[in-house]
Amino acid sequence: MSGRVAPVSRGEVGKVLRDFEATRPGTPGEKVERERYRANIVGRVQALVNWLPHERGAPLLELGAEPFLVSAALARFFELPPSSLALVDGAGMRDAGVRRGEVALHGAVYPHWRLNAELQPLPFPDESFQTVVCIEVIEHLLFDPLRIVSEANRVLRPGGVLLLSTSPAVYSWHVTLRHLLNLPIEMGYDIAGGDPYARHARLFSVREVREMLEMNGFDVTRAFACSHGYERDPLLTLKSRAMKATTHLIERFSGFVAPILPPLREKAGQHIWVFGTRTQRIDRIRYPRGLNIQEDGQL
Repeated sequence: MSGRVAPVSRGEVGKVLRDFEATRPGTPGEKVERERYRANIVGRVQALVNWLPHERGAPLLELGAEPFLVSAALARFFELPPSSLALVDGAGMRDAGVRRGEVALHGAVYPHWRLNAELQPLPFPDESFQTVVCIEVIEHLLFDPLRIVSEANRVLRPGGVLLLSTSPAVYSWHVTLRHLLNLPIEMGYDIAGGDPYARHARLFSVREVREMLEMNGFDVTRAFACSHGYERDPLLTLKSRAMKATTHLIERFSGFVAPILPPLREKAGQHIWVFGTRTQRIDRIRYPRGLNIQEDGQL
């Protein structure tokens, strides 16, 4: 049955995620860690399901699916069979090719691909999906976050929706200030050891993510930051509340500064959410001013 999904409650989302976790193998330590993560993201997954303008059963692509908690919620609440939900995760910086596997969700087997989306095209025909969901991926990309936006534009149908969500600036007051003032935020690190994609390479402001979509074939319908998720992490909760209080004070008592500052309240939160409707196919990638990239995947 087509049509929009009715709003879901936190309890409904929590049950779906618990039921999915109960089917997954793992050591006792892994299960404790996964349970901590699951408990922290229930509110964010609820917000995703309630805000996403997706019709039941329509084809959807999730970029950055692992550990598949969001996948489980999308499959259940939007009634997506394996033919309507494609899951993609990243591969290592030196991995070549595309590997296809499977993931079990609610007793059904869903297709799952691994590839380096910065360096390889998505393995889907043009205009294959009504919706592309990309949650907390672009901050991990090393070279060019707009390659994945360009590919989302290609595989979306006209009028399809891209949800791009990323972690903004609740790491330090220095980063928070740059985030609130819409200044570029670079996070350098040594990529010699471990998996560089496991860490944050770049943080973004709301303005930057909005411009990334608007300059590449999307009409942005919503762009804001909020604090759904990580409700049980005292440090992040304290930082988020302090950031909200700071922005409120700036807006209330700094009238003489307000005309030269961007609106701040929409930027006070732990996660950026930007919804864009595909309005046109792009022939080349266009970059917002000040967005630094690495050419041709070379550091």
